[in-house]
Amino acid sequence: MEPKAPDALRNVHGVYAAKAQGTIVYDKFSMQRNRSDERLEPIPGLPIYMGFDGGGRPACGIGQFDSHGQFRALREICSDPDHVTGAERFGDMVLNVLLRDFAGYAVRGAWGDPCRLFRR
Repeated sequence: MEPKAPDALRNVHGVYAAKAQGTIVYDKFSMQRNRSDERLEPIPGLPIYMGFDGGGRPACGIGQFDSHGQFRALREICSDPDHVTGAERFGDMVLNVLLRDFAGYAVRGAWGDPCRLFRR
């Protein structure tokens, strides 16, 4: 079995693999193809998924998979770089968005970026 490329380890297998600082995550991203010009609203009856990054500037992405299996990124919550955002403040920010935009939606999964576990 041949070794897996770092991009495959990170993006497919969900394990740590080094990445050069300042490089882009997905080099085939196209603003015209991969981004909506309108604010996407959640699809009733479909669960939501959440992804967290707890680094120096905590962030959370919330989205759904549509009936075709396409992931629809619906909201992004980013902390303010001018204010210290600890776990409690960031949790309140996320909760406010969930109550405002996703009340009644099931959360099917939530994940956090494990990167900080590997820094020494």
